[in-house]
Amino acid sequence: MARPRIDLIQPYAESRLERLRYLQSLHVRAAKVKTGAARYYHDPLGFLADCIDWRDGGGPTFYQRDIIAGIPQDKRVSVRGPHGLGKALALDTPLPAPAGWTTMGEVRAGDYLLDADGKPTRVVAATEVMHGRPCYEVGFSDGTVITADENHQWQTWRRPGERESASLVTTGEIAGSPLHHAVALTHTADLPGGAPQDTRWRFITGARPVLPRPVRCVQVDNENGLYLAGRGMIPTHNSSISAWVILWFALTRDAAGVDWKVATTAGSWHQISRFLWPEIHKWVQRVRWDQVRAGRRPTEHEELNLRLRGHPFSPSQLMNLNLRLNHGAAFASASANSALIEGAHADSLLFIFDEAKAIPAATFDACEGALNGTGEAFAMALSTPGAPNGRFYDIQSRKPGYEDWHARHVTLDQAIEAGQISAEWAEQRRRQWGENSAIYQNRVRGEFYASDEDSVIPLAWAEAAVARWHEWEAAGKPDTGRPRTVGVDVARFGTDKTVLAVRDGPVITELRRYTREDTMQTTGRVKGVLDADTSRTAVVDVIGIGAGVVDRLREQRALVVAFNASRASKAKDHTRELGFFNRRSEAWWHLREALDPSASPDICLPDDEMLLGDLSTPKWEVRSGGKILVESTDDIRERIGRSPDDGTAVVQAFVPHLGDGSPGTVRKWAGAADLGDMGVNEETKAQRRMREIAGRAAEGLDDAPWDLDGFGPQDEQDRPVRGNVRSWR
Repeated sequence: MARPRIDLIQPYAESRLERLRYLQSLHVRAAKVKTGAARYYHDPLGFLADCIDWRDGGGPTFYQRDIIAGIPQDKRVSVRGPHGLGKALALDTPLPAPAGWTTMGEVRAGDYLLDADGKPTRVVAATEVMHGRPCYEVGFSDGTVITADENHQWQTWRRPGERESASLVTTGEIAGSPLHHAVALTHTADLPGGAPQDTRWRFITGARPVLPRPVRCVQVDNENGLYLAGRGMIPTHNSSISAWVILWFALTRDAAGVDWKVATTAGSWHQISRFLWPEIHKWVQRVRWDQVRAGRRPTEHEELNLRLRGHPFSPSQLMNLNLRLNHGAAFASASANSALIEGAHADSLLFIFDEAKAIPAATFDACEGALNGTGEAFAMALSTPGAPNGRFYDIQSRKPGYEDWHARHVTLDQAIEAGQISAEWAEQRRRQWGENSAIYQNRVRGEFYASDEDSVIPLAWAEAAVARWHEWEAAGKPDTGRPRTVGVDVARFGTDKTVLAVRDGPVITELRRYTREDTMQTTGRVKGVLDADTSRTAVVDVIGIGAGVVDRLREQRALVVAFNASRASKAKDHTRELGFFNRRSEAWWHLREALDPSASPDICLPDDEMLLGDLSTPKWEVRSGGKILVESTDDIRERIGRSPDDGTAVVQAFVPHLGDGSPGTVRKWAGAADLGDMGVNEETKAQRRMREIAGRAAEGLDDAPWDLDGFGPQDEQDRPVRGNVRSWR
């Protein structure tokens, strides 16, 4: 057997030895500094216990403690698990609902409240009554008073109307902060009794502690978790392990005088800017600066910042998506911008991958050079799981080559035991989505799962459309052209709901849900939408009681299309090989093809778990006559116990015969690649894409044109130019 060549082994051995020597020098340097935050250089749990003001006597859950404690030794940590639940309001808190007023004590899962825009939003879970929690009475400038527990979250603005000043704050933070907090008035649509009209903004006048009162939490199914509370219609919120680790790392390294950097990225820019960094800002205000400074008196400048901002950082130090200290910085980067992450160099590095299932492999690879450099480096990847593919799945599955990652699965039982999820919520989702659905397995059980082989619309395709919706929202919701439609699914049974899906071009701008309304009330709802935009067409299922809505709208000379789901179809799929059993199958398949990642889709769907569950629920099969049959509504109701009302309304809003492929409907924000595809069949587009891939490979470019990770970076001038990324200008 041939002996290994010494001249090949020696350079590798010397580099490893150099790395060990350098790490030892860092540890020696840190050990010499025994005051302030530097004491916790290797002890993140000690930092959290001594340097964070928990106020309510809380702290990390048992599984969060295990994860955080292992970071200094494990170096690379990967965590997957289910979603969480919300915070609490007093039982007598009035809650506006579409049918009138209710209270926090009366509301149940399945009921409807109103979201921050005054539109119906479904309660998907409600906890048991909780006792003994610290409570405050929060007062507002219009006289409204709401009792909430210390951890309840509110959407507030430091400077009304400025997006950058918006943040989520807890009741306890409001009580302990001298800042002025403003809340926005909601729109007046659908509010019982109407909304106050005196001013656009109200201000929180104070939060005074009161004796503990019985409280409850509810979770609603809109994308930002907001619902209205109190007679004054105050929007309240129903995300922290990454923020804790970032603050431990940044403050301990800076105190020790070590050159450091933290690079944060996520599966979408929305996740970074709306959840991760606001959470960091929130916990900065909970840091015990006397412990961090170890008795050193704050400077005059720090004292001023503490009074004005709740922390000692100046605006140039703690920005919206950036934290700059004396020896390092934490920053945000789009997952598509792997070069920025690859360029992160420091003696001590931390990489945070949030919602890691949607982060491309190239971004993970970009940090490998730093993780294997001479300095110390850590990485933490957290996510709810998705389909069993991608780098996060490979890491969690402990595939060969990823043994240096320490994978952790937080189970549903552990989340329930820790109080992060209620058993009632989990059971409600099982009945709602079905135990074998991808969305239940991913978001409730925390398991990798895909039912793509028999689902009409794979969950991952719908989630990609949600990411595009957030990009559209972040751009200020620009006009997206035509056709303008409203898909209407009329409720047939007591437990079903009437759903209106409002579509502008490729975007479903909103979903409106109503319960226990007759056909004339539904007609009035639809007519109001059509009157607000005379170019809009209603698409109503004419089978059953929907026929009455169609007839009345026609009498009123409204633009309406009667959609007969059971009618025979003569259409073909994009391969021209398969037909459809009926118009319903044709409509669902049309949306599937429009969401297919290989077709460079531009459809944008709102972030709504009910909608995602509905779209990924129906199954399909090919009959012997060469026709595709999509599972009927009755069969779905029998299988999972409910009707996919939201999904049906969205499908009808995109029915094929309305057409959105002619040059007359070109979106103003469409890229050059979209313009070139208008009116071109799928086969030709596929051939074009293959030629484009070959050309990009020849030029040394990594990303394929259908990648779904192209989210806008922090700096406008660094926005990547990609054929499938909207400019939204």
